[in-house]
Amino acid sequence: MNASRISPAALKATLFWLLLTPGASPSQAPRPGTLTITSTPTGAAITINNQTMRETTKATFVLSAATYSVSVTGTEANLHCTKSVALASNTTLKLHCTAAGWATPPN
Repeated sequence: MNASRISPAALKATLFWLLLTPGASPSQAPRPGTLTITSTPTGAAITINNQTMRETTKATFVLSAATYSVSVTGTEANLHCTKSVALASNTTLKLHCTAAGWATPPN
């Protein structure tokens, strides 16, 4: 059996199309989203997917699009908020924790 050969011109055209056509490459990573977490009072601990973050509230994280478990805790004002959030590509999600639970983030 003879193996087929691809001409160099055909190979270049295929590579050009794969590299420059939007969405053509399945390995192209989705754009991240932004998660901003605040609290009243500020300075509360933030945990994302059971990992304690170095930052305290008010903090902003750039993350891959996915679902995350987010917790905010603080001894001052007895803060304890936990929720699962879906972060989409190219979006900003704002969360605000108060002693009463999750609330609408202040502007």
